[in-house]
Amino acid sequence: MTESPNHLEGELLQASFQSFFNALAKEASASMKNEMLREINAIREEEQEKLKKIDGETYMTRQEVMSILRRSYSTLVKWKRCGYLVPIKFGNKNLYRKSDVLKLLERG
Repeated sequence: MTESPNHLEGELLQASFQSFFNALAKEASASMKNEMLREINAIREEEQEKLKKIDGETYMTRQEVMSILRRSYSTLVKWKRCGYLVPIKFGNKNLYRKSDVLKLLERG
């Protein structure tokens, strides 16, 4: 039994459409994934900012303090040991009072 040319064209057309829709679905899936990741990152940043303001005091991360004071991590560890700049423990994070950091900046 031989297949008619119209039948073969129909199969090719169906395969082309299926390939097109698969590619479109894959692209839409990647786009949706990227959008969801952007939303998750935005929520995470908002939560980090909320964490930094507790009881009217603003807190800074270690990276922020190192950048502002232009000091290394080992310097912050030494300062913690001698009581010069002591972080506050929030869960598994060490945060520094912004007021303490500003005092150090004023001292020079």
